[in-house]
Amino acid sequence: MQIDLRSDSITGPLLGTSLPVEMADGFAGTADFLFAPDISVTPQVMYYFEPRVLFGDTWCVDVMEDVYNYPRGTWIAMGRPDVSVDCWFQEGIIIPEPSEMALLLCGLGAILLGRRRF
Repeated sequence: MQIDLRSDSITGPLLGTSLPVEMADGFAGTADFLFAPDISVTPQVMYYFEPRVLFGDTWCVDVMEDVYNYPRGTWIAMGRPDVSVDCWFQEGIIIPEPSEMALLLCGLGAILLGRRRF
């Protein structure tokens, strides 16, 4: 799946296309759609995300409006806006968090190094 980003209307100019994201059958969770090169967005301009299935079976989008509470996103389905659903997106640099195992190993390494010096 990938996402097309448009401005001004559902059929407005194409600003960019995300890198493809592969999702296994039965995928449940959050998917990150990254745009390369980065796309600048302007406040107060309406943008439209158009999901495109590149291959595979049917899919659905689960909207969790109570989680993010982004105040001005509008869900559009079948060409009609649904003001009861809010959409959320994030822009900026993504910095992955270290896993618990990496933190545990770093902590143990620091303890062992500290004991060795005394």
